[in-house]
Amino acid sequence: VQSLVEILHMVDRSTEKHVVKTLEASNSDLVEEIKKRLFVFDDIVLLERKAIEKIVQRIDSDILLRALKAVPEEVSRLIWRCMPEAKAEELKTRLKELGRVRLSEVDSAQQKIVSMIREMEENGEILVARPDETVE
Repeated sequence: VQSLVEILHMVDRSTEKHVVKTLEASNSDLVEEIKKRLFVFDDIVLLERKAIEKIVQRIDSDILLRALKAVPEEVSRLIWRCMPEAKAEELKTRLKELGRVRLSEVDSAQQKIVSMIREMEENGEILVARPDETVE
């Protein structure tokens, strides 16, 4: 699966979608595993600021806090910048108060956000593209 994901990362989005759609007809479990690995939570830094703002507005705060428990500083900084300052400060305080969280809870929260991102992309609300796939 990982080899296939790495190959899909090297092709354009239309080819990626075609391969995934074709595989879906014969092996839906394989496709789910591939989708989980194609866009991971840390890839949120690749999205446009407007897209991140939409995601942050829509996602439940408790899910977001758990998702942020184990992310690189670059990811959390970006997310804090994509919300109103007062809300960011409130959530930072809540994050500190949250204490220890099981890694499985963090993974689950991140997966929920990734699923929401995929759904938003499918609905045309946001664009999920690698930097080399877009132009201004």
